[in-house]
Order: sequence, then structure tokens, then C-alpha cells
Amino acid sequence: MKAASLLLLLPLAAVAPPPTPPVRTGATALYGATRHEADSLRVWVSWSAARAAPSGLLLSTVGAKGAETPWPDPLVLRPADGGQTLTFTLALAHLPPAADRLRLRETTPDAPDAPAPTDLAVAPNSAARARTYALADTAGRVLTRPWLRTDEVVRPLTFGLELPLTLLRYSADFSPALPPMAVGVAPAAGATIRVLGTRPLAPTDTFSIRQPGLYALRQGDGAPLDPLLVEDGGFPDIRTAPDLIRPLVYLTTAAERQKLLDAPDPKKATDRFWLDVAQSQPEAARALIRTYYGRVAEANRLFSAHKPGWMSDRGMLWIVLGPPPRVEPDADGEDWIYREVAGSSARFHFRRRPSVFAPDHYELQRERGFETVWYAATAQWRKGSGVTAVR
Repeated sequence: MKAASLLLLLPLAAVAPPPTPPVRTGATALYGATRHEADSLRVWVSWSAARAAPSGLLLSTVGAKGAETPWPDPLVLRPADGGQTLTFTLALAHLPPAADRLRLRETTPDAPDAPAPTDLAVAPNSAARARTYALADTAGRVLTRPWLRTDEVVRPLTFGLELPLTLLRYSADFSPALPPMAVGVAPAAGATIRVLGTRPLAPTDTFSIRQPGLYALRQGDGAPLDPLLVEDGGFPDIRTAPDLIRPLVYLTTAAERQKLLDAPDPKKATDRFWLDVAQSQPEAARALIRTYYGRVAEANRLFSAHKPGWMSDRGMLWIVLGPPPRVEPDADGEDWIYREVAGSSARFHFRRRPSVFAPDHYELQRERGFETVWYAATAQWRKGSGVTAVR
């Protein structure tokens, strides 16, 4: 059997993340959802299937300028959804009006390996603080993610008065992140977001969305928008040839990607690309595929908002450089610190830039000095060795 055909034996659905080590980064694989309940805010928190449930949580609130205040009351955590989710309520009277994030820290007996905190956006006048519903699947499990799959059936779980919902569909075409050293480079023309259509929903309706794209829910008249990304059924994993080719933007030229897209069999051409990178070694090619697209899927899980997570600034670094060994939050964002990756070290600063459609958006502060680590990392991928950050 020819070497190239060995890769074709891998079904696309098998492109899954490699085993996940204990998480010690800013992306702790905790996810959250909220619902306004009378004088309280209910919070649901879930976690990645690749890790154990958190042993406990400590809560603080964070203002827009980064000031952090410990929550005055102990959290009463209760299991939900068969033990795969924790839920608790917060007295709104104790939530500072200017607080725009809830910060959750996991308690652990091993402080040096403690996961970095997870922030849940709850800005004033946002849907996260105001909505009296949470989306759930047909089994009643609350969704703690800002995206749906096409044709995934969901329904709102409403507390109190059942207000009508409106589903809005938007036109938006977003671009992948620019390289970290692209200072002064004009990005592609910004996406123009405009309403393409609306659809009324009864407050107890089950519904699904067939077309991928950017959507939002609005509860009642004049309420804040609740953004919702809809992606094809395999999301966040990688199952189609275009899904395999688009994230290669960080390693390839535009001409190389177009050649892959124009090939008679784009999937086979993409397999050939990785086999060439691996110098015709099928096992090495499989390892590269698992690592690269595993990171793409993880970036989708962690950083998706108005666009898939792999296209975001944090997703870009996660894919090419690997999960950061250390993350330090500060007043206006967070730093990702790589002590050694591809023979270099670097500190990347992300400024928090929340928006209506991306309440937890972070923007990389680009510097020309990042050329060394970036070119070394991409060259290492192209030589078939992949990149792993030293922890």
C-alpha cells in the first residue's frame, strides 16, 4: 500500500485532540452560563471532558479597569445535569453595578500547579446579566457555550415571566488573526454586521438553526442582544476538507491554500501536504495531524465568540505555539508567557476588548520582536516536528 493512502484511512471524525495534560493556563477549560432569577443571578459551570471536575471554586468580581473584589459570601455549589455541571446563585445586591466579570478560581492543594482563573463576562446592561432564560438541549442540560451546531435542537429554560424571544441573523465575514509581528499591517476590511432576517420564538419553543453564521437572541423589546455563533455539525472538531484547509493559514501561503482548495480531491491533497511535511513518514504525519487539528478544536472550544476560536488572536497562538505554560491576568487583559518554545521565549500581552458580539474578546498587542519566535515555530511545523511549549 502506498504511503499516501495510509493517511486516507484516517476518517475526518478521528481528528481529535491528543490526551490533555493537567491544565495550568489561562484557558482552564471551564465554561459558564448565567440566568437572572428574581433577586439572584444563577451561574452554571461545566468543564472539559478531558479533565476532572474542579474540587472547589472561589469567586471574585472584576471591574472594567481590572479591580478585583472577593465575593463576600461562600459559594454553595450543587451538581446539575448528572454531575457534569456545577450551579450556584449570587445575590444581585452583592454584585457591584460596575462589575463586568465574575472570576472563578479553582481550589487545589498544589498551589504551583493551580489553574489560572476563568472569567465569565457579566457586564452591566448585558444579556448575561439580564436574560431570564438559559439555553438547554432536549434532555434539559444547560449549554455553557456561546455556539450551537447546525440542526442542534435547543430550548430556552425560562425563570419567571415568559417573555417572547426573537432570533436575529447577521451578515458577517470575519478574517483569521494576523501574525503576532504584523505591526502596522492593515487588516482585511472589517466585517460589516447587518441584520439579514428575524424569526419570532415562543418562550417555550424548541428550535434549531440550519445555516451557519452569526446570530443573536433578544428577549422582549429593547433587551440586550445575546450573541450566538452557529457552525456546521462537526464543530468544534474538524470533519470536512475546508475545515482542514482554512486553519493552515498560519503555516502556509495563500497560493498553497488555494491549490489545496482547487484540488480535485481537497481532502487527499491536504493529506499529501502533511505527508510531505512529515517527509513521507505516515506515522509522523498522523501525529502532526492529531496535534495541529486537536489544537484547532480546542481553540474552538475555548475562544469562539463572534467567529470560530481558531480565527481569534488567542486561538492563533494556542494552535501554533501550544497552550501557554503560564498566564498572568492584569488590569487590562492577560499575558501569555512562553519560557521556551521553538528555541525562544516570549511574553504576549492580550488587551481585553469586549463588544456586543464578543463579550470576552481579547486582542493581541503585536510587536515586531515576535518575528523570531513566530518564524522559528512555523518553520518547525513545516519541517515536520510540530511545536510544544516547555512547561
